[in-house]
Amino acid sequence: MRKVNWKKSLLVTAAVIVTAVLGGCQSQGTSQTGETAKNTEKSQGSGGETGSVEWPTKTLQLICPFAAGGDSDANARWAAQYLTEEMGVDVVVVNMDGNGGAVGARAARDAANDGGTALISSSAFITNELSGAIDFGLADFEFSCIVAENPGNIVCVNKDLGVTDFQGLIDYSKENPGKLKLAYNTGATTHAIALQIIDAGVDATLVDAGASSDRIAALLGGHVDIIINSYGSVKDYLASGDFIGLGLTGTTNAENIPDYTCLKEQGFNVAFPTYFFIAFPKGTDPALAETVAASMKNIVENNEEYAAAIKEAYMQSPVFYGGEEGRKLLDESKETIVQYTSQFQIQ
Repeated sequence: MRKVNWKKSLLVTAAVIVTAVLGGCQSQGTSQTGETAKNTEKSQGSGGETGSVEWPTKTLQLICPFAAGGDSDANARWAAQYLTEEMGVDVVVVNMDGNGGAVGARAARDAANDGGTALISSSAFITNELSGAIDFGLADFEFSCIVAENPGNIVCVNKDLGVTDFQGLIDYSKENPGKLKLAYNTGATTHAIALQIIDAGVDATLVDAGASSDRIAALLGGHVDIIINSYGSVKDYLASGDFIGLGLTGTTNAENIPDYTCLKEQGFNVAFPTYFFIAFPKGTDPALAETVAASMKNIVENNEEYAAAIKEAYMQSPVFYGGEEGRKLLDESKETIVQYTSQFQIQ
């Protein structure tokens, strides 16, 4: 199989992004111009056998509501790369960062339902909804599928803090009340996990430190004491000893990260799965959403190059949930943090 360096796909200029956004966010029901691309694959999707579906636009834009460089962006670009190969349709990523994912989610919701635009987001969509950052939910989209799952963010502290495990963090915080600063991103998954950490007994002040790379810089610079980041984004700092990992925030231990146990398994109620999903604007032909789901299912289950890429970068294992099953998992995730709704809104 042709070797593709996925990191090269991150080098998208701002001008291209702006052009793509302006081209994709047309008025409802307006088709884009260009050659018609056809999916000739016939496979089993979330809603059954999709058959040959003629794609009505030249390009499918995946709006990623986060900046380039994190695991949300990486999963969006993997999806775009392999969907392009699988479907024979040009699939591109448009990054629209802002307000913990709310800006991009709204742009995707309001885009034309002509098959030219879809949202590829994470479980942050749930916290966006509960926090009031968005006034809509998954019911306002044509859901396609869950395409990936983060094996769990990892709770990290600076080595200089002298803490080596989560119980030690709780003990330290009680001995030094009001001293610790816990970084999060308002309305994102780290917001939910941060609130769970506080509930688990850690005495800390919440500090909105921005996106993944910003939180890393804040911890390195001593501006915060605790961060919650994807393992892939901090693995080099863990290896060097600059950061100390206290545990993962997934619901089960991660097969590709054997050195760290999830906090739930350690006996702490800190667990919020991060799923990555694709959904189209409401009113999009369901057959298109099913075609994408069928294609992603084949990629996830059969493409060894894809599996190797996600493992190398973020220690992920291939995961796919189509249609109703995917929606159910996201709804169950929402139920685990709905108790924090008022706290999301006042932070």
